[in-house]
Amino acid sequence: MKQIDFDPIFSAAVRNELDARVTAPMTHIPFWRRHLRLGAGIFAGASILIGGAAAAAGLLTMPGANEVTELGASVVETATGTAAVQLGAVPDGATGILVSLTCLTPGTFTFGDVR
Repeated sequence: MKQIDFDPIFSAAVRNELDARVTAPMTHIPFWRRHLRLGAGIFAGASILIGGAAAAAGLLTMPGANEVTELGASVVETATGTAAVQLGAVPDGATGILVSLTCLTPGTFTFGDVR
């Protein structure tokens, strides 16, 4: 790479200006600006808290999160051995099913023909 050389007078002027701004005493922040900053901070904090509470309560779906919407009636089946569960017609807009299995007695679940 080719190094860029600045004019020494320009470099010295920039360096002096930066030094002056860094070492200058803090100027007084106007009253209205302090309140504006305080109000903006309170608004941002409240927005984060309210958004988090809404997401936790299920009122707000976070981007990229799974959203489960029940489109059909729940089907409950109690069976032993091999059993087929009739789910009925596929509701419009359905893209999958949610299955919950509960053992009433000690045993195992096996799925043979899973596609």
